[in-house]
Amino acid sequence: MKYLNSNTDSNLDFFIKQSLISKKKIIEIDEFENDLRRILNYGHTFAHALESLSKNEISHGQAVGFGINIANFISMKLGLLEEKMFVNIFKNSYKIFYIEKIFENYQFGGDEYLKVMLTDKKTEDNFTNFILCKDYGELTIKKLKLDNKIANLIDEFYSLDV
Repeated sequence: MKYLNSNTDSNLDFFIKQSLISKKKIIEIDEFENDLRRILNYGHTFAHALESLSKNEISHGQAVGFGINIANFISMKLGLLEEKMFVNIFKNSYKIFYIEKIFENYQFGGDEYLKVMLTDKKTEDNFTNFILCKDYGELTIKKLKLDNKIANLIDEFYSLDV
């Protein structure tokens, strides 16, 4: 965990390399995205909505970092992730992904996110598989309905005192 708690450029290079190695292993195990490979979509459901809402002014990497934090917030609210862990991940990714700029410049409501997510190719009958966090390196897939509950959680995330 020493890498998670420091934010130097060399550690960012380490994270990128480790991420690519992990992704390669997962793709080799689940070539056709049957189940395990879905975890690579961690944060992407929210990221794609954010990219669309911002008219692609936000880079994919920043949007995924932001989307991971929304997913972690929802994980915490559903009782899957401890609040202390959410806060730690949020604080560290906040620095890496310049999340304050998104909070400052791109305030979108949960209803706006829902509208975009409902058109996503992976959404079926208003349900989508969210990749949620339970612990460091422990993700789970949870099928959730895209409804007011999700919209309200997104609104609550945006109202965090950052």
